[in-house]
Amino acid sequence: MKSYRAILVAILVVGALARILTAIFYQPLWGVDTGSYVELARQIQHMDFHEYTAIRTPGYPLFILLNAYSPGLIWLSQSTLGILSALITASIVYRLTCSNSSALWSGVLA
Repeated sequence: MKSYRAILVAILVVGALARILTAIFYQPLWGVDTGSYVELARQIQHMDFHEYTAIRTPGYPLFILLNAYSPGLIWLSQSTLGILSALITASIVYRLTCSNSSALWSGVLA
């Protein structure tokens, strides 16, 4: 059990380090479709869908809205969810295989 906890800590450290390095060397980008996500977030915020075109589903626009349209908050939330996903993946693999090395690799690669 002690080594399992160490694996989870290692995955947390690797995930955080990767995201910190990414934040240092990479700025959030606005893609060609970013505007349509932000526009739908505004429509959701104001509950005004008269211009809704159904091009976008509301999931990510809702995420943008919940993060106050802030690229920094969006990045932080996505990073946190990514690390949690890696930890959950490692936990599932460990429970299925009882293998520390499989759990470690699955979490680091997730």
